[in-house]
Amino acid sequence: MIPVYFPFTYLPNQTASALYACFKQIAVYQPSGRATPENMKKMAKEGVIDLRIPIEKEDEALMAACREYQDWGNLHQEDGLALFKAGPGAIPFFDDSFTQKIRTDIEHYQEGGSKTEPLEFTARIFIQIAQEYDRQQDELAKEFHAIDTREQDLFSQLMGGGVNGPGKKSTPRPPDITLSDDYMIKERIKAWHYLIKPDKHPSGFFLTGRQSVWDLVMDLAPEAQPVFDFPSIPVPENTAEIWPQNMADYLDTLIRSPWPLSDVDAPEIPDARGKDQLMAFKLAVIPGLSSNQFFSRFFEPPLPQNGNKGDTSMLKNTLIGLAVLR
Repeated sequence: MIPVYFPFTYLPNQTASALYACFKQIAVYQPSGRATPENMKKMAKEGVIDLRIPIEKEDEALMAACREYQDWGNLHQEDGLALFKAGPGAIPFFDDSFTQKIRTDIEHYQEGGSKTEPLEFTARIFIQIAQEYDRQQDELAKEFHAIDTREQDLFSQLMGGGVNGPGKKSTPRPPDITLSDDYMIKERIKAWHYLIKPDKHPSGFFLTGRQSVWDLVMDLAPEAQPVFDFPSIPVPENTAEIWPQNMADYLDTLIRSPWPLSDVDAPEIPDARGKDQLMAFKLAVIPGLSSNQFFSRFFEPPLPQNGNKGDTSMLKNTLIGLAVLR
């Protein structure tokens, strides 16, 4: 089963490549097919990521509404993304006044009298603005990393090679690929849940790269059971390594079998010593719940379960993973 990256809809190249090496492919949901970042389109064509767009309606209205909000930000706060950057409370997501404004926008932008659930449309606007912010943050991180690399190389040359010896370049630290501050994580998950609800082929395995997301999910899942916690696993350097397939088979068994498992051991992970790229990976299982049932907990009160046709009895549990490049 393909793991789903959550709750972010923008995935940097470096993270995507590492996850692809370990899990063969990663699914990323999009609020619209109209504004998918170019790097992600390229990775999708290469088979690195699986772009999923379960809601394909009112795209023109969505893009127009996003432009309006960015224009509002430029006019009032000199930044088209200020609505998202301003921090907690900047977007009164799901409160009465904001919902009413979105409802007005829907009536203004929709054509032909079609009807869209206001909160679904609100969520897509929120995610689209957040995605653009994440993309810009990634570009800034790359620029800062390039500057840092040049500074270290210059320092190494001035010191005659430094600790690496004469003529050898210093090894720069990996770029900080943190996409945004840790605020509004719950709002992101709530909006993202509206995005994935219509998917008729839901996953049972959800993967994040953020400790803050993991912590929030675990707070709302007191029944979650730890499966394993690998502080360092080597990111495969070639397709000949067999442990990723063994891991995929094990995870699929976890999702489709009643918990606890019997007579099924976690796959062995190769020694990480001497490897160039490492990743910390831990996993928890939420027994007996579909993803739709679990993520509805982020709402107060929890969203009603209306027999979502996407849920299937084949999926017995939900898996939550945290994968962080080191």
